[in-house]
Amino acid sequence: MKYILLGLAAVVGVVLVGAAGLVLVDGGDSSADLARVDARAGTLRSAVDVAVDDPSVQVTSPLLVVNRDGSAALGASVENRTDVEVALMGVLVQVDRSPLAVNGTPWALPVPAGQRARVGAASDAGGFVLPKGVVPGAHAEVQFLFDDGTCVLADVRAVARTDRHRQIFPRTGRPIGPVTTARARAGAPSCAPG
Repeated sequence: MKYILLGLAAVVGVVLVGAAGLVLVDGGDSSADLARVDARAGTLRSAVDVAVDDPSVQVTSPLLVVNRDGSAALGASVENRTDVEVALMGVLVQVDRSPLAVNGTPWALPVPAGQRARVGAASDAGGFVLPKGVVPGAHAEVQFLFDDGTCVLADVRAVARTDRHRQIFPRTGRPIGPVTTARARAGAPSCAPG
C-alpha cells in the first residue's frame, strides 16, 4: 500500500510541476450583454447559438457561493466539446457593472478534449474567490477566459453557503493566488466584441 501511495504522489507531483508554468491572465471589461440566460438565474447558454454537434467550450451551472466571512467562491461545470485540451485561465466578475477583485489559483484548470471539469472543485487549480462585494441574491456577470481565446459570458446568481455547497472551494476569502483586474493585457482573451 505504501508503494501505491508513493507512486500516486509521484504522478500528482509531475502533473503539478507541469502546470506550474501556467499563470492567470486578465481579461477585458465588457458591458455588452452577449449571453442569453434561461429564466432560472445561473443557467447559461453560449453567447452564440451552436448546434449540439458543433464543437465548443460550454460553461453550465455557474454559481457564486457566499461564505460566512463575506467572501464568495465560484462554482461551475466546463464541458470541452472540442478535440483539443483547453484550460480555464481566469475569470472576471462584475456586479452592477462594477468590476470586483477575484483571487484565483496560480494554476489553470485543464479541460481535456471531450471531457468536463469542475470550477471550484479544489483550491489548488481552477479555484476562484471574491474577497468581498457579493451578497446572497445578487446577480453577477462573469467572463470565463480560456487559453485558446474562448470567452464565455454568464449571468451568475449568488447564494448563501449551505451543506449543498460543501464541495465548492475555497470556503474563506484567504489568498490563493494572483488577483485579476478589470483590464486586459494585450492579446488576452476577452468577451468584449471585436
